[in-house]
Amino acid sequence: MKMKKLTFFLIIMLFNSMAFSQTTDSLINGAIGLKFGMSQSKVKTIIQSKGGILDKTSNQEFGICLTYKKLRFLSNDVYFTHFKFYKDSLFSITFCFIVDADGFTQAKYDALKEKIENKYGNGDCFRYFDSPYYDGDGYEMSAVSQGKAHISCIWTDINENAISLAIKESLLIMLEYQSTNLIDKVIKNVESKQMKDY
Repeated sequence: MKMKKLTFFLIIMLFNSMAFSQTTDSLINGAIGLKFGMSQSKVKTIIQSKGGILDKTSNQEFGICLTYKKLRFLSNDVYFTHFKFYKDSLFSITFCFIVDADGFTQAKYDALKEKIENKYGNGDCFRYFDSPYYDGDGYEMSAVSQGKAHISCIWTDINENAISLAIKESLLIMLEYQSTNLIDKVIKNVESKQMKDY
């Protein structure tokens, strides 16, 4: 069951980057001074130079995940940042932003979205609401926290690398940079291991 959940998660990651047409002429090669494909040691050196503090290292089915705190990105403090590696190659960077004051989650999301748009142009953005909620009713974040709304934006380059920005049910804002080529390799590796389990 754990393996199936992981495979589903990785497929969703890949779907996010491939299901939409190219939205930017700028290449998405990484973030915060890092490039996709970098080794753990290189990432650690660069992130430590930026004041990041390693919080934990975890072994995942796909490889290694380094979690850092004390980073800033896009002029904002980051609650935590995940750097994911497959065979010592960086394939995903996830920034988690937390909003201290109630009612400002949407404002922070919009500010982050604007900063990304300044570099990559307009992405494919979505705002879906389930009854009884609707966009503009003043209860948008209540809808998100109850799983009755989806607010996100995705940017995809010519190589199908992607940036995704979303407000989660916890009302954390997640910003992820993904290498489609490396994620494809991760999925194939996980599926191969899964087949050996049968």
